[in-house]
Amino acid sequence: MTLKVCPICGARAHSNATICPTCGTSLADVKASNGRARDQSARQYDDQFGEADLLESHVHSRRGSVLFAGMLIVAIAVCAGIIILPIIAFTSQAATAASETATVVAIQTMGLPPTLIPVALATNTPRSTVSLPTITPAPPTATPLPTEGPCEVQVRAGDDLITLAYSCGHRSMDVLPLVLEMNNLDSAESLQAGQTLLIPRPTVEGAAPEQAVTSEGESSESSAALSQSVAAAPNETLAPTPYPSATLLAGVMWHVVEQDDSMNGIMYTYHTTAEVLAQLNPEVAFSQCDFQYDSGGDSCMVLLRPGQLFRVPAPTPTATLSPTLSGSETATPTITPTYNAPSLISPNNRAVFQRDEIVTLRWLSSGILGAGEVYRVNITDLTTGTLYSTDTMELYFIVPEDWQGTDQRRHEYEWTVSVINTEHPDILRFTTAPRTFSWEGRLTES
Repeated sequence: MTLKVCPICGARAHSNATICPTCGTSLADVKASNGRARDQSARQYDDQFGEADLLESHVHSRRGSVLFAGMLIVAIAVCAGIIILPIIAFTSQAATAASETATVVAIQTMGLPPTLIPVALATNTPRSTVSLPTITPAPPTATPLPTEGPCEVQVRAGDDLITLAYSCGHRSMDVLPLVLEMNNLDSAESLQAGQTLLIPRPTVEGAAPEQAVTSEGESSESSAALSQSVAAAPNETLAPTPYPSATLLAGVMWHVVEQDDSMNGIMYTYHTTAEVLAQLNPEVAFSQCDFQYDSGGDSCMVLLRPGQLFRVPAPTPTATLSPTLSGSETATPTITPTYNAPSLISPNNRAVFQRDEIVTLRWLSSGILGAGEVYRVNITDLTTGTLYSTDTMELYFIVPEDWQGTDQRRHEYEWTVSVINTEHPDILRFTTAPRTFSWEGRLTES
C-alpha cells in the first residue's frame, strides 16, 4: 500500500490526499511511497512546500560556539594574570630597594655615623625615624649705608620754602628753621629765584641721627653689634623709635599721647579744632574728616598710639588786669597783625581727581588776618578758560560741583590763594605760586 508522508510532521496520508490532515501542509507535489523513504524525503524537503514553517533540523544551533568563546576568554584572563602579577611585584620591590639605597647614600653624604643608617628589615616592624640636626643659618650682617648729603634744590620763580622742603621728602614744617639756618636766611621771604638751597635729608624713622655712618671703623663696630643683637634675640620685634625735631614753631607745643587719649579728647583739652590739629600734624592721617565741623564730623578717624608726640596749640597766657591809668603814661602803639604768604598744602601739584571725587583745597598761614581781610581763592578752568573766584576766612575750600566740567573730558584747573581787604577787593596781596590739578567732567557715558 502506497502512502504520502508529510515532509513537515511526518504523518502518513492517503496517496490521493492533497493536504496533510495533521499540520495542513500541501501534499500535491509529494509522491506516494511505501513509507520507508520518510526520513530520506524529509531530509530532501524543499522549503518551498511550507508557507512559514521550517524543519527543526534545518535550524543551526550556536550554543557550542558561545561556550567555546567564553572558555577562550577565561583562559586568556588566567594567563594574563599569571604573567602580569609577578612583573608588578618585582617592579615594586625594585622601587623600594632603590629608595632605601638613595636614603642611605644621602645620610652617608651628610656625615652621619653608620649606626644611624636605617636598615630595611624583612619583617613588618615599623622603620625607626632618624632625627636629622637642624642647621640654623647665621644672621645676616648689617651693611651700613653711607650718610647722604643735604638735598640741593634750585629756587624757581613762585617757589616757597615749604614746597621745597616737601620736594626733598619732609612732611613737617619743623625743618624750616634748620633750612633757614643752613642757608643763612633771615626769613622765608628772602628766597631769590636761581638760588641753590641746601635742605637736610629727612631722618629715617626708627634710627637716631647719631647712628649714621661716619667712618669705616664705626660702621664695622655697629655691624658687629647689630649681628650680636639679632643672634641673641632672633624672635624679638624691634619697635621703631621716632626722633622728632626739638624745634617747634611759635605757639606750638608737644603733647605725649597717653593710653586712653583720642583726637576729640586732645581737641577739647587744648580748646582747638580737628582742622587745626590736622594742619599741625600733616604726617598723621585724618580719615573721612569733614572740617566744617570742629570735631571733624561723626566719621572722622585718627589713629594714635601711646607715647606718640602730637603737635597742639600752646595755651594762651592768662590775662592780667590792666593797672589804673593816671593820665601820665606813654601810649603803647597798637601792633598790626603781620603774616607771611599763605602756603599751599594740598592737593599736590598736577594731582588727578575722578569725576565722583570731592576736591578740597588746603593752605597754611603763619599769621592771622587783620580786620576786614579774607582769603581770595582763584580757580581757572584752563580747558574752557572759565575763571572762578570766592572769598573765605577758613584755611580750606571745597570746590563746588557746579565748577566741574559738564562734559566727559578731563579738565585742567589752576588755583592760587591771596589775601585781600574787603574794602579794596581788587588788590591781591601775598598771592601763592599757582598749582594745577585735573578733574574729570561729571557727564558719564550713556
